[in-house]
Amino acid sequence: MAVPEPDVIPCPMNRLNRWELLHQCHQTFWKRWTREYLTTLQGRLKWYQPTPNLSEGDLVIVEAPNRPPTDWQLGRIIAVHPGKDSIVRAVTIQTRDGVLRRPVVKLVKLPVSDSSIP
Repeated sequence: MAVPEPDVIPCPMNRLNRWELLHQCHQTFWKRWTREYLTTLQGRLKWYQPTPNLSEGDLVIVEAPNRPPTDWQLGRIIAVHPGKDSIVRAVTIQTRDGVLRRPVVKLVKLPVSDSSIP
């Protein structure tokens, strides 16, 4: 429900007041986080070697480019929909907003260690 903030990344630092400078740092951090870190979680290794399919119970981030990075949805997979070749291409996800069906390429599986789950 927040009003979108103007993009202050391209503005020179010497023309910004303190508040805009803080917003520039915040926007730069989230832009780098999505480009550099988030893409490492969603590797494109499937073209070179087989990777395990997503399964029920996996925790994922629903990637949505039109939402601010602090508002990306977190969800848990409740059903998988494999193709004819037994590779999962779509899943049904339970989020706080309800149940969604999304393609696997729009999801990022979060690395969760089994020892932290009770």
